[in-house]
Amino acid sequence: MVPDGSLVYPDSITLTQKCGCGNIYIRIWEPEGQFQRVFIQGSISKTQDCGYSWMEAMAGIITFSLRRAIAEALSGPEVDSEPIESGIIKQLKYQGCNKKPSCAHGIAKALEKYLSMRGWIDEKEEVTKQEAEKVPL
Repeated sequence: MVPDGSLVYPDSITLTQKCGCGNIYIRIWEPEGQFQRVFIQGSISKTQDCGYSWMEAMAGIITFSLRRAIAEALSGPEVDSEPIESGIIKQLKYQGCNKKPSCAHGIAKALEKYLSMRGWIDEKEEVTKQEAEKVPL
């Protein structure tokens, strides 16, 4: 187990986030210590007709985006976390949903934990929705 109580599987880390629909589990597969793929599971896949498909699609999009952003971040002499933080994480956070917090927000929080554990982004304090809306896209 890692310090926050999340499970560690061989070659992967699973982070749990509470969302409006229940728990959501984000498993990050990283064989040989290299990021490879994101898997998402949770209560929504059982309660919503399209939930499983939505989670698979979201996992695929996030996987592709993170692979590209990590490659770009590591390509220079210093790690540049800007594409990850202002792109991927920001787009997932504070998405509207009739249940609070949304699944997308939970995924963003889990990704922030993972990326800060790996040193790809700095751990930040929680930003309010009003503060986030002031940041230009």
